[in-house]
Amino acid sequence: MDGVDIESIRPAAESLHDPRVDALETAALLVGAPTPSAALDELCIHGVRTVGAHWGVVLDLSSGSIGSEVGECPPAAWIAAFVAGSQSSARVSDGDSGPSDMVWAPLPAAGRALVMGRNGESFRARERRQAAALARIVDTRFRELMNLSRHRHPSVNG
Repeated sequence: MDGVDIESIRPAAESLHDPRVDALETAALLVGAPTPSAALDELCIHGVRTVGAHWGVVLDLSSGSIGSEVGECPPAAWIAAFVAGSQSSARVSDGDSGPSDMVWAPLPAAGRALVMGRNGESFRARERRQAAALARIVDTRFRELMNLSRHRHPSVNG
């Protein structure tokens, strides 16, 4: 067809998934994570799958190190610099501007960020909202698990 650009071609098997059920199953996995570390690992795995990213990391914001990763990622220093630069711009951190093939979402309680990318394919607003929602779910679960861990610590009862 004249005047039409093909953005993406995906295998037919993906079209057989019900995205509503997939979203619920992903949320259940994230909320059911038994440890803070497991929650962050699940976020990376399912974040990449949910938004169709080619790669993803969970970045420790204080050290700039990568805790979890999926796919072939840029170097940690590059990702940390990208997030640091993005944090200085409200429009970039809100997903309103910035590189179209990168998306990131903060996890303030965890001191981490979910960062994902595609090779030359733009993320849509819906996918950016999905990444932010998944990060909020895991950040809440991270906070709950850390509080539970503190309450169970022997020094609390002693």
